[in-house]
Amino acid sequence: MPACRKVTAKDQISLARIARLLLVFLLQSLVVLLAGFAALLVDFEPGWSAEDPPASLLRPSDRFNVIRFDDTMDVRFPASVPGG
Repeated sequence: MPACRKVTAKDQISLARIARLLLVFLLQSLVVLLAGFAALLVDFEPGWSAEDPPASLLRPSDRFNVIRFDDTMDVRFPASVPGG
């Protein structure tokens, strides 16, 4: 049995297949770029902020604080603040 065998046309990736893969990659890249530019043009002003919630969400008796959970646990205020 020979150490290597003859390579047939079935074994090779055709040029048309490579061209299709490149076309799909380019189209996906274009879609990502267009979505990115569209996101830049959209106004991302939040309806409310967690640091200053609107009075409609809180009653005068409510108290709150904002805590960031990551490798630290930082709080926005030293103690709970009145919500209303």
